Amino acid sequence: MSPCCVCYCSPSSIRCLTCQKNFCLVCSDAHRQNHLLDALDERLTSQIDCLPIQFDENFHEKYR
Repeated sequence: MSPCCVCYCSPSSIRCLTCQKNFCLVCSDAHRQNHLLDALDERLTSQIDCLPIQFDENFHEKYR
């Protein structure tokens, strides 16, 4: 089994399905949290980017 791609000390026991890297149990938790934070950041950025469009639509609907 290949070593953990973060600490290189422990034998890997988990393969990330998202990025296909191998992790030991200790490093896998932090890695999973990073993926969750990235997904949250992407979702928030997407919603923030849509706010001006939503505002324009609501404004035009209300004040036609």
